[in-house]
Amino acid sequence: MTPRQPYPGTDRKLVLGFDIGTTYAGISYSFLQPGLPPTILPVTRFPPQEHVGSDSKVRSLVYYDSGGRPMACGAMAVQEQVEEKAEEQNWHKAEWFKLHMRPDHIVSTSIDILPPLPENTHGSDVYADFLHYLYGCAQSYLIDTYHEGEALWVELQHTAECAKQQLLQDSSQTTLLDMIGFILSLKEKQVCIFAS
Repeated sequence: MTPRQPYPGTDRKLVLGFDIGTTYAGISYSFLQPGLPPTILPVTRFPPQEHVGSDSKVRSLVYYDSGGRPMACGAMAVQEQVEEKAEEQNWHKAEWFKLHMRPDHIVSTSIDILPPLPENTHGSDVYADFLHYLYGCAQSYLIDTYHEGEALWVELQHTAECAKQQLLQDSSQTTLLDMIGFILSLKEKQVCIFAS
């Protein structure tokens, strides 16, 4: 593997990389330092996981209440008490949502039945809610992991750039890229991790 080139910029930056797969997702990040080669690191904790190093991936899953509000995402959504609450309160599970956004001409022979999304919810809605959750996880992880993490986040959050994953080659790509830009523009507002 060829060594990474030093970052040519003049200011420090934060780069976040979101890999949202059909069943699991992950986050990578890098603090770009002028003149130094970038180091890419994984986020290894997704609330409510308690220990750093628990896992570098999280389930791509969102629970919605009957009003269409996201109630639990990712690691929170797979907790036993949340699954019980979802059953009791008739929450609707959104999984494999990425496949609901594929172009009509792409047919998967490996999927017999695609789990339906909650009523009045589109794949892009779930994708946006899940991306919002991941952004909050990245924020929480960086604040909790680094010495003076809060100050570091305040300094660099306005520089955060999103490293886009390879997206499907059709008109839905523009919509997804616009959505990612919109979600990241919300970073000045409070980013919440959905709590039940």
